[in-house]
Amino acid sequence: GGGARAGAMAPKKAKEEPKEEPPPVEEEEEEPENPEILNKCFRSGGQVFYGDCKAGYKERKGTFVRHGFGRQVELAVSPAGRRFSDAMAYETVVASSYEGQWSEDQMSGQGKIKWGDGSSYEGAFEHGQIHGHGLFVWPDGSSYEGAWRQGRMTGQGRLDSRFDGKMYDGKFQENCFQSKGGAWVDILDKARKEDQKRTTEGDASSMQVRRIAFGAWLDDGAANEAVNEQKAALVRAVDEAQRKGLVPFLVSEEAFGTSALECLRAAELLDPARHAATVRLAAVAKRRRRDCHRFFFDAIQASLRDGAQFAITFEDDDVGTGLTNEEKAEGWPDREATASVPSSDVPEDWRLSEFYSPAAFPVEVFQPMLFNGHGLARFFLPEAREPYQIPPPVPLTAPAAADGAAAPAQGGVATAEPGEEQPVDPAVEAAREFQQLASQELRFGMYGQTGCFFDPPENVDVEASGIPLSYSLRPMVCAHGRVPRDIGESDLRGVIVKRFGRHVPLHRTSLFVLGNSAEAPSGDAALAE
Repeated sequence: GGGARAGAMAPKKAKEEPKEEPPPVEEEEEEPENPEILNKCFRSGGQVFYGDCKAGYKERKGTFVRHGFGRQVELAVSPAGRRFSDAMAYETVVASSYEGQWSEDQMSGQGKIKWGDGSSYEGAFEHGQIHGHGLFVWPDGSSYEGAWRQGRMTGQGRLDSRFDGKMYDGKFQENCFQSKGGAWVDILDKARKEDQKRTTEGDASSMQVRRIAFGAWLDDGAANEAVNEQKAALVRAVDEAQRKGLVPFLVSEEAFGTSALECLRAAELLDPARHAATVRLAAVAKRRRRDCHRFFFDAIQASLRDGAQFAITFEDDDVGTGLTNEEKAEGWPDREATASVPSSDVPEDWRLSEFYSPAAFPVEVFQPMLFNGHGLARFFLPEAREPYQIPPPVPLTAPAAADGAAAPAQGGVATAEPGEEQPVDPAVEAAREFQQLASQELRFGMYGQTGCFFDPPENVDVEASGIPLSYSLRPMVCAHGRVPRDIGESDLRGVIVKRFGRHVPLHRTSLFVLGNSAEAPSGDAALAE
């Protein structure tokens, strides 16, 4: 046994595995004390920036950091119906534009900013917020100049109200003013109430009047070119009025072959069954203690989602005013309106003030810039985004543009020269093209709805483009009753004011008279375009 033990082989040593050397720790390069300032242009989602920046270091390596003087535009896109093809068109919306100083990727120093509702601020910023001394101007011209702290009126300041002519000079705290008696006045709440009064109360004596020719559509012998030209002219006129913040009021002349609502349907601006609300049915529902707001809510919701016009419709022809107890909703848009000047008055319970509701039919419908700029679409669509706050949010860093000098584009917005092209996914290419289309007609200084419409690339995922989706209300008023022919501007205005002065805030509207000709009656040169 002992020999066997002596002859036994010693166990083999385990093979030693080579030890892995830890990867060398790369020292992070420190930012130089005086970094090189570059002039670049880049996009980041809905933001387009052009101005001074510096290269990022450490966690921001590979990016450009806004630093110095620069301009930035906050874009969104809004559905705008099927204007060019069967695909949904979009309109570029400018939520805000900023021009001024930047520090470490945030608005800091002196600058000025304008928002989509028409309000503006010029003064001091700090860490991306209004902070210091500055002047804020509301859309109506009211203003506050004084101290700000983190986006709120706080400190010594002065507010001048254009609505009531009052001046508030003294101490402000968190957007409130301390009166001489010691009570605090909520300035923003006061501004909201003044906006509503300004919307519902006003003088219609200066209401714009415009004649629109639409007779070619009714003429079977008219050339397609003439029909399309008149449709396009109507669309342009409506867009123009709405960009000015006015609500088109459309009515047809007596003996003209169709109603204003039918003209809108023919011009493909809306589908009355989805995008129009008849005041007659809302009044019937209210008298019977039923939900009268759903007619407005449903039509606004569909119009926002489809990018179509929203038409408040008065069936005020002699047949319509006789249907005040008829509650059948189906088919009302297809009823043929009487082609004559009405002999009966518009019922008193058709006044729109009877139906206003903050979450279903807000008075801001007649102030579309406020409706859209304050993001009121969120009350109608769960997918609608929140409105921009003061100031609009900005990301920490923006992706670096391609190497090369930035080439100025139209309106002061620039686009970096592309680097070497690499194969890209078609979806990525479509998203990139969508970004370019959304900003191709951009001009610095634009705000709100820009009138820049475009058809998107095929199969594009709008969300993948990074540009926020907004929803814009495009309101109008239609009347079935006709107005007399061959009367001048002042008489036309007088007819509408007498008939609808108690029912509609006419000072917020622009009157469009549809007929066979856009020519003004002889002797009424004021109507000539």
